[in-house]
Amino acid sequence: MKQTTLQALLGLSVLLLCITVSQAASSTKTTKDFTIVNTFVRKGTQYYTQGLQFLDKDTLIESTGLYGESRIQQVKLSTMTVLKTKKLSSSTFGEGCQLHTVNGQQNIFQLTWKEKKVYVWKASDLSTVKTITMPTAIKEGWGITKGTYKTSTGKIAEAFYLSDGSSNLYIVDLTTFKVLKTISVKKYTGTKVALLNELEWVNGKVWANIYNTNTIAVIDPATGYVETIIDLTQLNTIVKKKATEMGLAIKSGYVLNGIAYDSTNKRLIVTGKKWPLMWEIKVNGV
Repeated sequence: MKQTTLQALLGLSVLLLCITVSQAASSTKTTKDFTIVNTFVRKGTQYYTQGLQFLDKDTLIESTGLYGESRIQQVKLSTMTVLKTKKLSSSTFGEGCQLHTVNGQQNIFQLTWKEKKVYVWKASDLSTVKTITMPTAIKEGWGITKGTYKTSTGKIAEAFYLSDGSSNLYIVDLTTFKVLKTISVKKYTGTKVALLNELEWVNGKVWANIYNTNTIAVIDPATGYVETIIDLTQLNTIVKKKATEMGLAIKSGYVLNGIAYDSTNKRLIVTGKKWPLMWEIKVNGV
């Protein structure tokens, strides 16, 4: 065999290998590989969790839903005790929530489902700060988180990320609450991933509960591609057994929902709607 032919074949082999590696790297994987670090039991009133976030290392901000039951509240994680709570009007359906500091004051931005309102509360005492009108481009309020994005000039800036139950994520200005950019969320096959619900920013990625499933999508906010689907079906099995022991029922609409991440202490908390359990988990390899 001539040297030039051999070199050509070797070059083709390297090219094919690179393509194969690239395709493998650019595929949405599914993982069930997670470890339960801690389990927290919620006794008494069960809440329809819509949004969850760490206020400090042992306090969560929780937004709850359902008409007549919606609240914004502080929950002590270690004891699952409600520290402060504020009930919304019976005509309001609470959705996701996100902390954001404005002029030195830590505020909670709480979405509503169809009411087109965003309530802003002072995080320390849940007093009213103001109410914002939802941008018309966002059909409904579902999930909200805060992260970074690249501006049109190439700078990295902070913004809110919102979901409305579709396959879109909306990047929203922190001050004006105007939509800056819309991201289409999809698998690497091109299949859109809809019903994006509660959101959390985890290590530069948007983690999104997919409504009516036991899964969380890990989304690259720069491209909209879903890198990983985390399957937490095992938690659904555990909570149904615990609920039965407690004399509770996990109805069909009571699904996995609620992600809180403590970036300082690297703690991840998950739960579900009307679930009497929260867990600290570690997702291996993600």
